[in-house]
Amino acid sequence: MSKPTREDAKLLLKLYDIRRDELLRKARNWIVRNLSVSNLEELMENYPPASDEYAYIEIVTSYWETAGAMIYYGILNEDLFFETTNEHLTTWKKIEPWIEEFRQTEGKPHFLENFQLLVERHRRWNEKRVSKLQAKEEFIEKGTASAEEDTDSNAAARNGKAIGQIKAYANGEGKSEAFTSSASGFSEETAEAEFEEVLKGSEEEALKIVEELKNEEEVVIEDIAGESRAEAEILTKEISAGEKPANQLTSSQE
Repeated sequence: MSKPTREDAKLLLKLYDIRRDELLRKARNWIVRNLSVSNLEELMENYPPASDEYAYIEIVTSYWETAGAMIYYGILNEDLFFETTNEHLTTWKKIEPWIEEFRQTEGKPHFLENFQLLVERHRRWNEKRVSKLQAKEEFIEKGTASAEEDTDSNAAARNGKAIGQIKAYANGEGKSEAFTSSASGFSEETAEAEFEEVLKGSEEEALKIVEELKNEEEVVIEDIAGESRAEAEILTKEISAGEKPANQLTSSQE
């Protein structure tokens, strides 16, 4: 799933604005409420090409054909479109009984092809879609279960991973996959989001983690700085005083 951009949002709003056109709105309402034919012959008998109703069908299907082409060629983000638009699914059901026969009779095998692909793509998307509310509940439940199962040894192991990240951070390396994966019980993507507020690129945040880890019985300050205890204490104080910004330390200062 790709993240929609502002341009996607602008294009989606433009499509919505077009749907507000008085004639298009009237045609859309007629199709959804009144169009009901089972084959091409019945369509032509009830709504011949010269009728207003036939024109309604042309107007509406052309609109969805255009939207379908935008999705097919990646001009518009499909996730954003599918989350906010469903009318085309209903409209397609109205023309599906006779569309293939129309293509054969008129010699137009690609007629409304993008419209059809749009509907098929949306149906597959619906099958794979996970409710955001459901995902939220599962995330909370998973996090709670992980916390309940946590033991002192597990905590010590995660502390060790966090220490390794702080050492890398002090050497100017910033965030790393090793740290994001240390969120036990969660995916790497989730861990990245969870630690985003912790590691914002400032030495103050790194020092905060150092101080928290120093309170753990299993953690010794030598592990944090990679030096002797005395040297590590001096290094920590210098960083805290702003003399050696953590993001500027070099490997020679380890």
